[in-house]
This record gives sequence, C-alpha cells and structure tokens, in this order.
Amino acid sequence: MGSKPKNLTEAIDQLGSYAGQASQGVEEAVEKLKPHLEELQRLAREEGGKAKAKVEAQVNQNPWAALGIVGLIFFILGFLFASSGRRND
Repeated sequence: MGSKPKNLTEAIDQLGSYAGQASQGVEEAVEKLKPHLEELQRLAREEGGKAKAKVEAQVNQNPWAALGIVGLIFFILGFLFASSGRRND
C-alpha cells in the first residue's frame, strides 16, 4: 500500500483503497457519535420548546411591543437592503 505505484492503474487502485479505508473510519466515527448527537438533538428540542413558550408568553402579555419590535426589524432590514441596492448602481 505504501509503495509507489508503477502505473496509473496501480495509482487508481491505491486511491480507491485509501478512500475505502477513510470512509470506513468516518462511518465508525459517526456511529460512535450517534448517541451524543441524539442527546444534543433532544436537548435542543427541549430548550427550543422552553424558549418558544417564553416568547409566546411575552407576546401574549404585550402584543403591541412585539408588533413594534417586528416593525422596527423590518424597517431596519428595508433600510439596509435599499442602501446596499444604491451602492451597486
């Protein structure tokens, strides 16, 4: 494997062998990480649900503030897109 290939066919065969070994190593690493990734996914869903509940509670308590914040965000985005369009002209 570590020897220098004598021709193009041997070089291609060696590359295929290296690629097979590398992909097998990646597959093994993914299998080892799966339980950790599943736990991270569960935690992200849980924290996302908590954050969603907090935001919904805040919006329900003060809908006009939420509407004002959204309006301000869109105003700023519109201003930024309009000014970047003028620079490109």
